Amino acid sequence: MKKSLFAMGMLAMAVASCTNEEVVDIPSSKGISFNNPYVGTSVRAATATETTVEKLKEADAGFYVYGGYQTLTDVFENTHVTFSGGTWGYEPMSYWKDDEVYKFVAYAPAMGVTPTFSWGTSTDANDAVLTFTNVTVDGTAANQKDFVIGKSEVKKPTAEKPITDGVSIQMKHALSMIKVTLTNGFRDGVKLTISEFAINGIKTTGTFTQNATVVDKAGAWSSLGAAEVTSTFTDNGFTLSTNGQTYANEFIVIPQGVVADAITVTFKGTLVDEKDAPIAVPGGEGDNKNMKSFTIKIPKLDSGWVINSRYNYTTTINGNTFGMKEITFADPTIDPWGDYSNTPVTIK
Repeated sequence: MKKSLFAMGMLAMAVASCTNEEVVDIPSSKGISFNNPYVGTSVRAATATETTVEKLKEADAGFYVYGGYQTLTDVFENTHVTFSGGTWGYEPMSYWKDDEVYKFVAYAPAMGVTPTFSWGTSTDANDAVLTFTNVTVDGTAANQKDFVIGKSEVKKPTAEKPITDGVSIQMKHALSMIKVTLTNGFRDGVKLTISEFAINGIKTTGTFTQNATVVDKAGAWSSLGAAEVTSTFTDNGFTLSTNGQTYANEFIVIPQGVVADAITVTFKGTLVDEKDAPIAVPGGEGDNKNMKSFTIKIPKLDSGWVINSRYNYTTTINGNTFGMKEITFADPTIDPWGDYSNTPVTIK
């Protein structure tokens, strides 16, 4: 479309040069612009960083757009729209063509694969669809991305009713988030060090297809790959030194089924006391016998990890977790009072 408009302008100037240099004005046309996208919030409380409009406004962030009209569906083809100077922009600018039905879809951020775009068939509703094949969402920093995707309403400019406002995109989250929270159940001063943390058995590749109609969910995942053999959802750990202090790890994952015992959390726990002296525990590992390896089996979830949802798995680690014996107290014994010694007194 950009080329055709440029050609139309050149034709108009050529006609002018053939008619005694009469000046022919080319009517100015409103460029196709974009409003702030609306990014819905994820359900269920957690603290993971998620994509927001403010995040999209950061330098080199923005979103990617596909769309056009029925006979020229690729006016926008993975066009990067970024925020600068208080507005959303892209280069070079495209312009509305009257009496054509436009559809736009957008996503953010770049997901490592180029999606395929289908404009759809409807001229009344935006049934355009993006499909992302063989997307990787694993625990590495490069692939921990909050993937959002959405579409606009159908737009049809006319000479009587030109479009003067920006295109609004309503975006939805397309992944799930999981969180594991470990709480220190020891007394203040006892140091519990978590190390070699890993979540195992997660599927990290799949194909995402955007919903053709505007519904609650952004789309659906299919053709999931096999679960990881070696976990990428890992962390070096942290030391908890006060009662109630928590260690939390959260990751973005592809929505997937969760069957009993298929996904596990593994880590090592090491104990020292207030003076940093090792606390030996039953079956302890290492030279000081103060470390143990633990496995948490994620319970079956009939619905699986659902798109646009967050899941927090919580547990408290204390002496019972390490197989230690609790210090308990029995009934105290109280010495009885001695017998009264009777001392007569005189009333005066």
